[in-house]
Amino acid sequence: MKLPKPGDQVHFLVTGLTIPTSTGIMALSHVTTRGETITITDDLIQAARDRHGAPGWPALVHDEAAQFARWGEVRFRPGPAPDDLESWTPGTPEADEAREQARRAAYAIVDDGERRKALRDIDQKFGRLQTSRTINSAPARALVTRGETRGR
Repeated sequence: MKLPKPGDQVHFLVTGLTIPTSTGIMALSHVTTRGETITITDDLIQAARDRHGAPGWPALVHDEAAQFARWGEVRFRPGPAPDDLESWTPGTPEADEAREQARRAAYAIVDDGERRKALRDIDQKFGRLQTSRTINSAPARALVTRGETRGR
């Protein structure tokens, strides 16, 4: 088991992971955001230890298989966050908000050609915006009135 040491960096792939940052009666914690990078400190390592002294989440930094076994996903990786790692995940409210901000910026562009290109780029990055949904696709049934038979 390879543990991170003070000074190492870790980046997070999910928003909402709560990590302890201090110990004691007034212990504090931090809620991570996707794309965030933190630097490991002695205090962070100590705060992550459980009551038996096991290292907690830092023990999983270099073990993606163990993270997947525990949570069904990889939640963090060693090193700083890549420059192209978005702060949102597709299909989340954060992605919707990022799309809306990008859309507003695109519509503020005065030049028609540049605006259309910006809107196409938004569709490429976020996917096409779904504006309607089919809730029933059952085949229509023919009405049969009294005295009629089907199939004539």
